[in-house]
Order: sequence, then C-alpha cells, then structure tokens
Amino acid sequence: MKICTWARSIGHHARDVLRLLFIALLALLIIVPNCSGGDEGAGEDGSALTGALAGRSLVLVVADSLHATHLGTYGSARDTSPFIDRLAGRGVRVDRALSQTSWTLSSITSLFTGLAQERHGVLRLQERLAEDGPTTLAELFRRKGYRTVGLVQNAVVGEESGLGRGFDRYTYHRFTHEGGEELVNDAARELAADDGPLFLYVHFGPPHMPYQPPEPFLSRFLGDAESAITGSINDTATITRDKLAPTHPDVRRLVELYDGHIAYFDDLLQRMVEPALSSPEGVGPAVLVTSDHGEAFMQHGAVGHNYFVYEPMVRVPWILVAPGAVPEGVVLPGPTSLLDTLPTLADLFDLPLPGSRLDGRSLAASFERPEPVEDRALHLSSRYGKEAGNEQLALVEGRWKLVVGKRDTPGLFDITEDPEEQFDLADRDPERVAEMLARLEEQRAAAADANATAGEASMSDARKRDLEALGYGGEAFESVEDR
Repeated sequence: MKICTWARSIGHHARDVLRLLFIALLALLIIVPNCSGGDEGAGEDGSALTGALAGRSLVLVVADSLHATHLGTYGSARDTSPFIDRLAGRGVRVDRALSQTSWTLSSITSLFTGLAQERHGVLRLQERLAEDGPTTLAELFRRKGYRTVGLVQNAVVGEESGLGRGFDRYTYHRFTHEGGEELVNDAARELAADDGPLFLYVHFGPPHMPYQPPEPFLSRFLGDAESAITGSINDTATITRDKLAPTHPDVRRLVELYDGHIAYFDDLLQRMVEPALSSPEGVGPAVLVTSDHGEAFMQHGAVGHNYFVYEPMVRVPWILVAPGAVPEGVVLPGPTSLLDTLPTLADLFDLPLPGSRLDGRSLAASFERPEPVEDRALHLSSRYGKEAGNEQLALVEGRWKLVVGKRDTPGLFDITEDPEEQFDLADRDPERVAEMLARLEEQRAAAADANATAGEASMSDARKRDLEALGYGGEAFESVEDR
C-alpha cells in the first residue's frame, strides 16, 4: 500500500516537473529570437522569413532621383512604369519609404551602411567613405561567399566615392543613352553567369536630370501646353530662379519629360531583369527596386533635390520581389527608411550584422503582419552646405512631420491629409511642435556623438566632366542652389 502511494506521489511529481519544463521551453521560444546568423545574426525580430533568401542572388536596383508618386503602383495617373507595377504585385511594396537625406552620395552611403549621414560622416561631395569606415552591404555579402558586382551610371557614386569597397568589380558606365545600354548588357551577362550566388548593385542614371530620354519615351507624355522646355540642366535652374508655380506650363512640361525618363528607366529595368526572373520559383534572383531620393517640381520653390527634406524630395519606392520566398501583393504602410534596407537584407539573407549600432531595423516580420509604423521617430537631414547650420532637418513620427531650417519657424505637417506639406499646422499644435523639437535635438546629439570620419575624394578631370553633366559646377562642385 505504501509502495503504491509512493509510486502515485512520484507520478504526480513527474507530471509537475514535465509541466514546468514545458512552460519554461515555451517561454524560451517566445522570448529568444531566431539566432540563425550566429552571435551577430540578423534574425532579431524572430521573423519566419529569417534566412528565407540565404544563398540566393540579389539585384539591388537604384533609379536615381525617382519620386515614388510618379509610379503607377504609387498612384500616378500616367502609365510611366508598367513593368515596375507588375513587380510590385509579385512582392512587397513599402507605401511610404523615405530616404534619410536628399542627395545621392550620402544617401547611398547610408543605404550601404545602415547609418545616418551624420554617423558615417560623408556629408559633402568632396568626401568619400573612409577605408576603415563602417562595414558595407557588399562586404557582408562577400563574407557570405557571394560574388559582388557594382555597376553605376552616376559619377557621384563612382570609384572615387569609396563605395566600391567590398565589390569584386565596380564599374562606371557614363550617363548617356549608350551608357545605359552598356550597363543593361553588362548586368545581363552577370545574371546569366553560372558562378555561384551574386550580389549585383545597379545604379541607373535615369530619371535624374537632364530629363532627356530617347524616343519614344521623350514625347510619350507631352501635352498641348505651349512650352520651349527641353528638360535640360539649364531649364531646371531657370525655373527655380524665376520661382514659377507648379501649375506653370514650363513646370508641367518639365514633369512630362521627367515621367518620360521614368518610362525609359522602366524599359531598361525590364530588359535587364525579366529574363532572370523567368527562372523557376526559388531559383532566380531576388530584386529590390528603390531610389536614393525623390525629385521636386516647385512644390516648395525648387526643382530637384539636395537642399530640402520635404516629401517630394525624400519619398522613394521600395519594392522587393523574390518568387517562391517573399509574400506577393503585400503593401507595408510605413513610414520606413532606406536605413532599414541593410538590416532587412541581412535578416532575409542570413548575413552577419556589423558590430556597430544601426539606425535602421529589419522589415521582414512586417511582410507577414503589415501595419502602420507608429513607434519610431525617423530623422531626416538635407545635404550639408559649406556653411554649418544651413541644412534642413525633419522628424517623422507616423503621420506627423516636423521640418526645421531654411525657414523662420518650424513647420508641422499631417502627411496623411497633406502629402506635399502645403498646410503648416505648427500654430495649431505648439505642444506637439515642442515635443518633436526636443526629440529631434536628441537624435541630432546622438548622431553627433558618433565622431564619424570621412576620407577626401579625388576630383579628376573625368569626374568633373561627368558631374557637370548632372548639374554640378562651381569651384567646389556644389549643385545649382536649391536643386
């Protein structure tokens, strides 16, 4: 009898111990993230997609100066982007992705490092990513055994920029129609090569100014407005100088030419990647299409980018396609940042993250649970001029955006209701302005504490020539003011 009682007691205790072990194991699975990347692995968010693209090739496509809302999938009434629109339906699209800054060199450096421009230190055209600077995306892929190839059509991010670090080959193709064809053919050869996984970075010149694509794209969207505008660099500078309204025929003509330039890029992109994407699911490359910054057309008194961080100058496309691995037809509301690109790719491709703290976060978990992002503050800053304090700054928190600099008082905008920041609400909500100003200053101070350093970029005659074709000039090759 005692033996039976003891046995029953042991049985009860064993069940209690097993129950406790099960609860502890369950808690561990919930709390501990997927650690597939090792001590510095990428799966910090515990996403089921962590490592889903490991070993697969990636084509990172940057279309220079592409403002998202000029694409069909982002609401354009013109048929500027039929191929990109189809890509968006096959993958994940971020509705409101923002570049951290509004000029090319610093934005691409941020894209490659996951760091705001104040932290990587490349703030001016004459600077370059330091040799001992932060780890780049290309270096992460190469450490994982990838071939790494960069093909660029913008001299700003040419070899002198330091962004070639981590690439097995980094080739510049001039920003001409012939150069565009050469770039597409070069990329197609790399994608067709059967030589292991490939990280291919392709930086197209279009639709950057001058807005002069070849036919049939040049005249595709021209209306009946009387205008002599040809889309030249001089046209853009003259329109800004004369302070024309966005509705002026010359500005409307400039937008028509810009949209034709987008259609030209869309055609180049299709010819470059469509053959590779026709591979069986799970075999072809993943493709990420984005831009370094947007482009404005006098919404705030200027054409182009560089000196402002208003939405037309910083809202960019972000579309990721990976048939058989990434969900299709998903739209992430945002706001998100180009700074999220490196941690997202590290998560999906199981790359070891660099040791330094990143300014972005992985979006992979959101692919399955797309929700508006309300729990973060995004710090934006324009290109830094020769004189300190001349930049424009912004803080984005959900639908709210605070813009400071280059005006007497801070501006507060509700982007949901006012996507082009035409109605300043600062006087109606001074408490929100004060709170956001304090948080913006905290972010600025944190970035300044990083003690970032940059190298000095060379300015060869060839680079000067190619930069002049993009609108850069003057002794220090500063851009035409306010472009």
